[in-house]
Amino acid sequence: MKKRYENPPIVEVVCEFQFVPGEIWDDAMPELIYEKINGNFPGKQQKIELSFNVEPLKNGVVQRVEPIVRNQFFNRDRTALIQTIPNLFILNQLKPYIGWENFKLMIMDNFSVYR
Repeated sequence: MKKRYENPPIVEVVCEFQFVPGEIWDDAMPELIYEKINGNFPGKQQKIELSFNVEPLKNGVVQRVEPIVRNQFFNRDRTALIQTIPNLFILNQLKPYIGWENFKLMIMDNFSVYR
């Protein structure tokens, strides 16, 4: 029998897939993803972040700062969200934790949309 905690210790679980840069990220991709997941993840928002890159050269370094748009798609009660940026897919599950089997199913269903 599984033990039930009055105050479960798991506050958040995260599954993150990172990819080697390769294919070009089309700006239409987030909307195409949203069209397929909006039944379970109807809420959406975008955040602008900065990416800082430092590349060593023979005579010093090159520094680059680039804006990145992070797309976030929330389920109805905001206990789960999908986050996408080029070459990155993240699925977050907040309290209450839905268990590994349900979380795994959520990962598989939504990662296939991102792919």
